[in-house]
Amino acid sequence: MIYSVKGVLLHKSPFSCVVQVSGTGLSLELKIPLSTYEALPETGSDVVLYTQLVVSGKSGEPVLYGFLRRDERFIFRKLIDMPGVGPSLALRLLSGMSPGELISAADKGDVRAISSIKGVGPRRAERIAFELKERLSEFREVVGEEAEEMEVVRGRVGDNISNAVEALVALGLKRPEAEMAVSNAVSSLGKDFTIEDLIRKALSSRKP
Repeated sequence: MIYSVKGVLLHKSPFSCVVQVSGTGLSLELKIPLSTYEALPETGSDVVLYTQLVVSGKSGEPVLYGFLRRDERFIFRKLIDMPGVGPSLALRLLSGMSPGELISAADKGDVRAISSIKGVGPRRAERIAFELKERLSEFREVVGEEAEEMEVVRGRVGDNISNAVEALVALGLKRPEAEMAVSNAVSSLGKDFTIEDLIRKALSSRKP
């Protein structure tokens, strides 16, 4: 099982991207939801994607799907386990609604919100809402683990991480892009660095 892919982002489009895996000459093409595309850094930057391998029912070929957040991958996995919901429809759902919005709609029984996604009729939306509601505790656990991981990262750099993000936003980066760039910089620099190191590394990693 491929848990995640870390490397340089070579190409991105609304529903796919190409990552050159660190330390190898291997480049992987991954299918992604629109939510992941919108938060991806500039090409040439370092990126980490959580992955799910799916064997195509039509061709029998393996297809790799990538997500910037583990809660996105969690929802994708649960969706493709449902009868009548394949990977393409799961990506459309995640492109039209965030994981939080999908879970909230399921919790409230908001079938109309889910059925607003192209290809999801009322009956299928009811089934999706029921199945996701049954897994609310699992979803909250995944979200909680992600929050704890972020707190560990923030603890390592103190106020530097938030200050670096704010500095990058002031320079014109979108906040998700700035947060990803700083997170990647932290991973690259290790434990000992200044805010200047963070900003410099984050900016340099965005250059093709």
